[in-house]
Amino acid sequence: MDFDRATNQDAVIDFTDQLLQKEQRDAQELKRFRRELRDVKDTSLWSLLIDLMERDTQKHIAILRFARKHARRRRH
Repeated sequence: MDFDRATNQDAVIDFTDQLLQKEQRDAQELKRFRRELRDVKDTSLWSLLIDLMERDTQKHIAILRFARKHARRRRH
């Protein structure tokens, strides 16, 4: 994303915040799943899948925070 060329920084920030909230809710849900699957963590692939999904979610959060930070800098 070219932050210097974005014409509506407020829209970028608002949308990024919405996506960030969804990713943070997903992270909480994945934590809950991990607790529920604690008993089978060494006997199934579910634990691995949850781990990969948590990493993906954290990656998305990092990307969105980066985008929001740079959009805010350009707005001022």
